[in-house]
Amino acid sequence: MFAIHSNDTFPLRQIFKVIIGVCVMILGSKLEVPMTPVPFTFQTVSVLLIALTGSPAKAFLSVLVWISLGACGFPVFAGDTGDTNVIMGPTAGYCWGMLMAVTLMSACQCYIAPFFNRLFSKQQSTDFLTVPASILVGCLGSMAILSLGWLNLSQYIGSVQAWHLGVAPFLFLELCKVIGVAMAVDTLQWQKIGR
Repeated sequence: MFAIHSNDTFPLRQIFKVIIGVCVMILGSKLEVPMTPVPFTFQTVSVLLIALTGSPAKAFLSVLVWISLGACGFPVFAGDTGDTNVIMGPTAGYCWGMLMAVTLMSACQCYIAPFFNRLFSKQQSTDFLTVPASILVGCLGSMAILSLGWLNLSQYIGSVQAWHLGVAPFLFLELCKVIGVAMAVDTLQWQKIGR
């Protein structure tokens, strides 16, 4: 017979965290400024929040479920769309970049935080990233998203046009998002532990 331990909370608690992550992704998709061919959305803010507050597995699953729901036709993407064109068309690189970025950033937050904290802070007792380290990790994630988005979009409109329409307009905005999310997550984490 298998015994269920009282501290084994995986089935409900972990699934609930993934559902929350999916909801955050959907909300970020709905907050958009229409642009062509790539809309300005808060999806990358959602990716940053999920990555800096969750484990790599939950972060990965949250974005994967969001992509899967959209592929099945649910209107979870920007512009209230949901079809396979978003994950296989001109802007597909951004979706897959988000999946890669959320995993990379979350892994850094969970496994490399002590190293980053030694670089940027004398406080080595924390198990989460400091603001400068979060900004660095966020920039790495944003670069992954924009790079994959640019590579895929280049196949449709050429590399120069893809840079001008799919990367350049977002560089400063992405940096602002990264800094804002890093500061917000830091404040929430310190409040949680009673700084």
